[in-house]
Amino acid sequence: MIMTVKYLTEAEKQESRSLWEEAFPEDSRSFTDYYYREKVTDNQILALVETAAGGAMNPARTSANVRRQVSVQRAGAWRVEAMIQMNPYLLQVGRNRWNIDYLVGVATRKDRRRRGYMAMLLNKYLTDSREKQIPFTFLMPADEAIYRPFGFTCIFRQPKWEWKPEVGKKFRKQPLLPWIDRDEYHKRLADTAEWMNAWMSRHYEVYAVRNTSYLYRLLQELESEEGTFDVYYEDDRIVGVQSEWGLNEREERLLYADEKYVTTVGEEKPAIMARIITPEKVMQAVCLRPEVSEGEINIRIRIEDPIIEDNNRVWIWHVTPSGSRTERVYIDPMVRKSQREKLDLELTVTELTSWLFGYEVPEKAKSYEKYVKPLARVFLDEIV
Repeated sequence: MIMTVKYLTEAEKQESRSLWEEAFPEDSRSFTDYYYREKVTDNQILALVETAAGGAMNPARTSANVRRQVSVQRAGAWRVEAMIQMNPYLLQVGRNRWNIDYLVGVATRKDRRRRGYMAMLLNKYLTDSREKQIPFTFLMPADEAIYRPFGFTCIFRQPKWEWKPEVGKKFRKQPLLPWIDRDEYHKRLADTAEWMNAWMSRHYEVYAVRNTSYLYRLLQELESEEGTFDVYYEDDRIVGVQSEWGLNEREERLLYADEKYVTTVGEEKPAIMARIITPEKVMQAVCLRPEVSEGEINIRIRIEDPIIEDNNRVWIWHVTPSGSRTERVYIDPMVRKSQREKLDLELTVTELTSWLFGYEVPEKAKSYEKYVKPLARVFLDEIV
């Protein structure tokens, strides 16, 4: 048997579906159909592939149907044993817009677990992404403990809202599902996407940009589980959107509206973990607090990263009212460590991620809390 780590080609991506179905049996057939019809069209799949000697397929010369038949007829000849899927999202991060990978479908076949396959894939993904200068990545963990050794940490607690009794019934409700291919419908779709993005920008600093393409794909996702998507109007003005879905058990997918219309219910629970990949990119998005009188503060900081060797450096972090810039510090290898590293701050990449995304200030960084304004107000509620 030959084991290969590779990014699957467009023709090969469907070969990962059997692993998805094994790892996520709770997903309905209709949802998985949607995912493998829509989401894999623009994502990347990093996989560990096992090929039997003489059993490799040539996806470029084989139709999708024939490939599936070959997989069945020659079980084990070509099989995805482990995978990570990277779904791209355009995120607003402070004043920046970055294309960021959302990691989903992180899975290993049951008979191949506890062999270090996932560590192999995550380490490759992180080092490859550092070369591409990707600022950070995020995921929704089934178990936080799986990802902590790789530098991931929580950055977002999921809130839940409900309509206030006195306002919830007075608005006019108009559904966006089912889909209607008419000009009037497309205008409502565009208006709704514009409202959603404006609502996000009023309340948050880090979020997925809502545009017509985002909303169109979300509606397909909801439709796969008989979902609803309702737009609420006061006269002709949009005041909120609400959605639910679920074939077997209905659940609210989202409710966005201003505070005067909704109230928070229950306790916010940690929902999303993230990991900084290119520190100098994320640090650029951080600025001084408005009340700080200094025009600039300089922090000599060392970052410790157990996986990405290029991040293990000393930086001078110039923090200004409008943002930051960084410069690497050259350390003469002939000089003793105690003499060459006069640091203001030393943080692991995990601590840096938690701090810069406004989740928790590390104890070592407390003295800078009154100066540095992190990227607080994160909202990432994507499912896949």
